[in-house]
Amino acid sequence: MKNHLLIMGIAVVVLFAACGESNNSITKSEEQAGEGGVAFTFKSSQFKAAEPYPEPTNVRVFVRRYEGSNLKFNALVDVNVPTDTTVIVSVPANTGYQIDAISYIADLYNFKPILKFDQVTGVSVVPDSINNIALTLEPITATFTVPDTVEKGDNFSIGANFGNFMSSSTADYQTKILSYLRVDSTYTQGVTNANSDYYDGYSYGNEVNLLWDNVSVTEFEGSYAYYQIVHKLSADVFYRSDESNFSFIYNYPNPYVDDTLKTFIKIPEGGIGVTVTY
Repeated sequence: MKNHLLIMGIAVVVLFAACGESNNSITKSEEQAGEGGVAFTFKSSQFKAAEPYPEPTNVRVFVRRYEGSNLKFNALVDVNVPTDTTVIVSVPANTGYQIDAISYIADLYNFKPILKFDQVTGVSVVPDSINNIALTLEPITATFTVPDTVEKGDNFSIGANFGNFMSSSTADYQTKILSYLRVDSTYTQGVTNANSDYYDGYSYGNEVNLLWDNVSVTEFEGSYAYYQIVHKLSADVFYRSDESNFSFIYNYPNPYVDDTLKTFIKIPEGGIGVTVTY
């Protein structure tokens, strides 16, 4: 497809563990590895990323398997892009693996802004064999609900749904996501989590539903209040030991796309009560 960095698997007969490669690691395994493998080939597309998205500096792939809520296997592969290389992760032969991939910009203002994402679930690993996996990274599909108008001083809610972004097919206590809400009188186009007004605690599950209750906008009168939601990956499963948790972020509105999230603030209506005594 046009406009996307492609990650494709190819058949390879020699296995080697990803944990021996720079920037790649197997962070949790309660099973004996080495019975099968998943091969990732990172190829530079002839098409650049869709405008106005910038080009990523890295692509990171996560291989996870759960039994119920228990994380049994986790490996990550990280490569600098553009590149043409193959990385093979040696994993236990089993069913029910899920593979997530993100493209991102490394260390931008001490953050790692996430650009695009893809996920495949239900992957099986066969003994002494390579499972070929293809992912095409797409912009994250997120939907939000805000009131069109709110009366100054009133409370209201904002709903956020991030679809299957970094979700799990199980009751996944490892997929922790922390989201911040910033309210301002002007739209700030940039990658930031500074000056957050509210935040929601850890969220879990296949779909992340975030609600901010009792949000009172009192300082804006007869104008729009603009919102910026910063969505941060927090669990250890997403990071190497030399990285700081919470540095992977996804901003909405996306600073690379012309979009806003806003509510009009009305001045409360009032009146005059008149008593006439005669």
